[in-house]
Amino acid sequence: MRLLRAAVLLIGTTGMRREEAAQATRNKLAAIPGRSGLWELSVLGKGYKWRYVYLPERAVDALRAHWSDRGEDFEYEMSPAALLSPVVLPPTPKSQERHKYKGLGFSPDALARMIVQGLRRIARHVDGLDDQERGILSSTSVHALRHTFATHALAGEVPLDVVREVMGHDSIDTTSIYLKSGKRRSIEEMGEFFKRGGRGKAIGQQ
Repeated sequence: MRLLRAAVLLIGTTGMRREEAAQATRNKLAAIPGRSGLWELSVLGKGYKWRYVYLPERAVDALRAHWSDRGEDFEYEMSPAALLSPVVLPPTPKSQERHKYKGLGFSPDALARMIVQGLRRIARHVDGLDDQERGILSSTSVHALRHTFATHALAGEVPLDVVREVMGHDSIDTTSIYLKSGKRRSIEEMGEFFKRGGRGKAIGQQ
């Protein structure tokens, strides 16, 4: 569960692609001097271009907990180990061969599978979730975490060019898609609101 939390926060607070998250290493992550609670991570994106993404303290705390489970020292800043790595290895020859060196991370596909399967387990087994929440968790993809980051950043008034840079988009037009997506959702939600006569949902529907 702590691995899943670390993975979801790493991608969900930075908007990284799954390939970038799988390749991210500890020696590329550093606290920003003078900015308490903010960290920067250098990632290799599409076209072999390096860029910075930024993590809040809660995401770094989740990574610390994951590294503790791995028995590795997160405070060793020069470690070339992957930020995300399996805690328990499947007993297959292929997996054992791939991870014979400590600190080697997931492949992008394996990371995506771990996240999706973990969210589905939560949807099935965690108490206190309603049907809509279970449905969202059951259908969430890794790309949806990236999409949600961009939509929330733009809704939070982060400038479009900053979101473009952090997301690693070549064109600002690509980033604008997320702005339009947020507008479409606003239109849908407000339409439903006015259909109800400008009132909230009935008590039994909440």
